[in-house]
Amino acid sequence: VETVYLDTATVVTIDLDHCTLRFIPTRNYASPDRELSVPKIRAFLSKDEKVTLQTEVCTSHVKLRVVNAREPSLKYRDYRCDFEVIVPEGVVLPGLLILEHSDGYASSVRGGPMDSDTTDFGLRFGPNMLSVQGAYLNVRLENVTAKEMHFDVDNGYIIGKDLETTDPTRMSSFKTQSADIILTTTKMTSVQMKQDSANLVCLTAANNSLFVDDRRQIQCNFIESKAVSRRNPTTRMQKGSPPADPQKSHTDPQKSAATQSAYRTRPGDSSADTNHGWGVGGVHGSGRDSRGEHRTEENGHGGGGGGEIPYYSSPYPVVKATDPNLYTHMRANRRTHLNYTIPEFGPLEMCPDAVTRKKDVVYVPGCTDMALCKQSETQICLCRPICDLIEPEELFYDGIRGVPGTCDVSGKCCRLISREFSTADLFPTPNQPRDGAAIDPILFPWGPRQLQQQWQVQSKTGQIAVTALQDLQLQARVSSYKLEAVTDFVEQDIDIPADTKDLLDVLFHPSGAVRPTDVIFEFSLMGPGVAERQEASLFWLASLVYLVIESALLDTLSVGIIKPKQSKVDIRISPAFCPAFVPVDDFTEQDRRLVLVRKKLEDALQDWPVGSQRRALPMESALIYKPTQSRPKGFKLDAKTNLIVVELIYVETFRLIWAVVYMAVALAVAIAAVIIGQMTMTLR
Repeated sequence: VETVYLDTATVVTIDLDHCTLRFIPTRNYASPDRELSVPKIRAFLSKDEKVTLQTEVCTSHVKLRVVNAREPSLKYRDYRCDFEVIVPEGVVLPGLLILEHSDGYASSVRGGPMDSDTTDFGLRFGPNMLSVQGAYLNVRLENVTAKEMHFDVDNGYIIGKDLETTDPTRMSSFKTQSADIILTTTKMTSVQMKQDSANLVCLTAANNSLFVDDRRQIQCNFIESKAVSRRNPTTRMQKGSPPADPQKSHTDPQKSAATQSAYRTRPGDSSADTNHGWGVGGVHGSGRDSRGEHRTEENGHGGGGGGEIPYYSSPYPVVKATDPNLYTHMRANRRTHLNYTIPEFGPLEMCPDAVTRKKDVVYVPGCTDMALCKQSETQICLCRPICDLIEPEELFYDGIRGVPGTCDVSGKCCRLISREFSTADLFPTPNQPRDGAAIDPILFPWGPRQLQQQWQVQSKTGQIAVTALQDLQLQARVSSYKLEAVTDFVEQDIDIPADTKDLLDVLFHPSGAVRPTDVIFEFSLMGPGVAERQEASLFWLASLVYLVIESALLDTLSVGIIKPKQSKVDIRISPAFCPAFVPVDDFTEQDRRLVLVRKKLEDALQDWPVGSQRRALPMESALIYKPTQSRPKGFKLDAKTNLIVVELIYVETFRLIWAVVYMAVALAVAIAAVIIGQMTMTLR
């Protein structure tokens, strides 16, 4: 056992190698640990000179790293690596970075009030950061508060219940490759999210308090003519003409609103107009320039994955909208963009002023009176030459190129932007306004996408579920699945991934057999909306005898003759359920979900691979759902509805089995009495 005290540490790094790390309150220990006033780490490693703990403890940044130098084939055989972080009540923990570097074997991080020996326990990092990174990590945390959090996990899962980040100017991030992300909070939260494989995102909040934006959003802003091109906008000025004066263009009171200074705001700011139904589209990677490279602003990071929330602007020289070369370029290249035709005039056709030739007049569809050679000075007409008459690849502003623009009546250039992340606002209390500041900035000091917490959640193939509720157990809720309309009931198909079915086929049907050699087979469920293994599992039992009589008791009664063998396999449900949590008193929904999971599992056991001969489960076997804190549940066909329903199992009602048990006990006692009597007579 190695021990490290964190009395002077401000930052701690723990680098794991197929280890378990658990946070435990001091109240679980005897003295002197019970009286600790500073956090303490204990490491338990295999007694092997090739398994060591490297430590750096003489600075304020404490570093611990597990080094396993065994041969690859023996690396994790008879291996132990356990960390205990002993936390005094009410103590603020230092900043913590947990890393993982095992060769394909999971490490686990666990802390919070979810276990019987840690009730009412929580982790407080105060002004410090919590960060977890690794290729294969199973993270289960609850009741955790930190200034910001950053999780970057490839495989495994991230389950964080009752999380709170305290700095609304910092973007906390949760990122995975295939690991599911399940988060809950009691604070109002603005979320950026992206799920690449199938948009498997479930958002849940209180009634009338969930607001979801599509990744594609209409954005309308006033622009300068510099938006025409980022490459070299000044080339469209007349040869020899002086450069535009940016200061003048920003302050000239006569200048049209369409040529006011470029908009500079946070992504998703409420000043962007999203209420116009323009039928144009495009692609944009938030935080990247036109070359796809990340842009970094002062005091921020372009990707938004941590640090200050990024700002976007277009810092290029201003070209006045009156530049004639701009219009000439537009006139030469814009004949097909809006499907209009520029009127043709002869070289001698003159305007009413008898000086200007009509062929030299800039033609703006719907805005130019060619009879009088005059332009309309409405806001929309002043906007069109620098917006919807510009080729998409030439239209660049707010960091976005390649999206067609359309002017609105106020003179703003509107574009349908496909952002890298979708956005949503989640409130834990019902009937909250999204833009509270517009109603009363004192009572409701928040705006869209500017709530107390800023979270960015993304995964390649893992599912995402974010819930904001004051009472996760009882409160009414609404949800949005796959960023679709908000509803109080989401009905979607669930499934078991093909790779999990393949593994299940190998384990449950060894060499093609109908059933496994083990008589008890546990299916540990994983995914949003299903119970964790610590709460419940599904079991296949070769006989109900193994439900009525626990394995240990059966082993004892049979004097070791019958030792039931048991196997376990993790079953990931994907796509899974939305919302990720249902009220504890909603037994109808709980049973509905159990029936669906049982159906998918039964199909996988009997009819996978597709096209193979059906391998029906033996009649005497059963699929049972067994919670750790309540009665087991079985499944039966309801004669009235002809549907599978869930029913509680009362093991004490299996009289025949218990009669056999009592007979076995009586027989064992009788045999023991005879043996003792014989021994007593012999000793005499």
